[in-house]
Formats: sequence, C-alpha cells, structure tokens
Amino acid sequence: GKGEKMSKSKGNGIDPLKMMQVYGADIMRLWATSIDYTSDARASEDIFKGNAEAYRKIRNTFKFILGNLADGETMFDPKKYPIQSLSWIDELILARLHQVTRQVKEAMDVYNFSEATAHLLSYMTQDLSSFYLDITKDILYCEAKASIRRIQVQHVLYEVAMTLMKLWTPIMPFTMEEVFQQFPQRSVISSQLLDYPSAKQDETTSLAIYRQFMELKEIANRALETLRSTNQIGSAQEATLALTAPMNLAHLLKALPARERNRLFIVSDASLKEGTTLAADAKPSMGQKCPRCWNYFPQLHAFEEHTVCERCLGVLKG
Repeated sequence: GKGEKMSKSKGNGIDPLKMMQVYGADIMRLWATSIDYTSDARASEDIFKGNAEAYRKIRNTFKFILGNLADGETMFDPKKYPIQSLSWIDELILARLHQVTRQVKEAMDVYNFSEATAHLLSYMTQDLSSFYLDITKDILYCEAKASIRRIQVQHVLYEVAMTLMKLWTPIMPFTMEEVFQQFPQRSVISSQLLDYPSAKQDETTSLAIYRQFMELKEIANRALETLRSTNQIGSAQEATLALTAPMNLAHLLKALPARERNRLFIVSDASLKEGTTLAADAKPSMGQKCPRCWNYFPQLHAFEEHTVCERCLGVLKG
C-alpha cells in the first residue's frame, strides 16, 4: 500500500531536507540540472558527494581567476588596460569559450540542462584547470605586473569569468552572485539581471587547430609521465621535449617565442619539427634551475645573493 511505499522510500532513499541542509541550494540545483529528467531521477549520498566535488571545482576555478584579476584593492578593469592583440593560445581558448557558449545556449533552449551542465564542466575542468590556468601561472606569477603578456592573460580571464558567470547563473544563482559582486563598474544590482551571452559563429579553423594541439599536448604529457614514473624528473619543468607535428601546427608553434612555446608544455625547452604524425620525445634537462620561476636554463645571471634567469633578472631589476 501507500504506507509501504513511503516506508521503502524512507529506508532506501534520501531525505531531501537533510541533503539541502548538508550541501546547500546551489549543489541541489547542480544535481537537478545534471540528471536526465526524462527518466527516473537518481539520488543518493554518493551522487550528491559527486556533485559537491564538481561544485568545489567550479568554485575553486572562479576563485583562482578572480584572485589573478586582483589589481591592488580593486578588480582588473580591461578598459584601463587596452591591448592591441592577444597571443595565439589566448585566441584559441576564447574560440573554445565561444563554442561552449553556443553549445550551452542550444542545450538550454531545448531544456536539455544536463547537456548544458556537461559542456560547462568540461570546459572548466579540461580547458581551464588542466590546461590554460596551469600554463599561465608562469605569466601571472613571474612576469612583471604591468607586462603586456600578463595583461593579455588578464583580459582573457576577465572575459572567461564574465561569460561563465552568466552561463552558470540560471543553475547556481547564489554562487554566481558572489562572483558578480567582484567585478568593477556593475551596471545592474544582480547577475540575474544581466543578458545571457549571445552565441557567436564557431571559428572552425581555430577549433580544428586547437583540437590538434591538445592531441599533441596529451602525447607530450604521456612522454613526460614516463620520465616521471622512472624518477628521471620530478616536475615537467625539469624536462625538454622534441615535438613532431604536421605542417600547419608546426609552423604556428615555431612562430611563437621560445618562452611562450615552452610554457604551452610547461617544460624548459620544446623544439619542433614537421612530420606526418604527432609525436613527442622527452628527456631530462641539463640546465640550471632558476629559483624564482623554477624553469631550467643553460645559464643563470647573478642578482644580489641569487642567480636567476634572464627574464626574472629583468623583472627583479624593475
């Protein structure tokens, strides 16, 4: 009977009120948008723990971005720091952001919330946390505060954070309101009053190059992991890479300054040659470690009681 069904539900299921008290409204909403509502909704303690972990990743990613947009006691304002252009990888990460915006908007328009959530989580974990935010730490932490390259990255982070905040607002309004309050020159009192991002046309060529580059990046990571597993290196910065890529990608990577190319793979040196397939050969670096940026170089330069690389020497001298 009815009483028997309720008893089973109470014994084998979960208490929604308890879950709300433990995890909060935004994690409950994240769970609601991550399930397929056309089938029976699955809910358990483990599922909510998984959503809590996803929420923690989202929140920590925003925290990292906002922390690196700090400009003294205020937030970075792109209008105060105009730039003429962005770096190659900056353009690619924004092209990927525009693709995600379109994918999310198309999914939301047909009420496919789980697909929209999956696209957002994939971008934040794979494209940002595991890649772009990782490779730009050297720029954000070690370049001069007012350097053009650092300001370029801040422009990207500003657009990424603003766009993702708008895309996440219908799903996690409380958390995104916290993010919104960090931005300068707010024209409205709440993130929920902002227009949803408009979907731009996919940049097909850029996205194809980006996918190919990420394949090369994965191959390089496996080569580095082999060195790490045999205790030949600790961090990737202790290694050098000899990379092989097809003509289009090889030319683009060769055109980058050496330091920028090395950053993309977080190694001390990354050389390129053309080939028919993607390949990477990793070896331990024979250089000396710069104590400021932790990269390895053939030669370091004296500064007071330390020896640092040429870039760090220039920054320290101001």
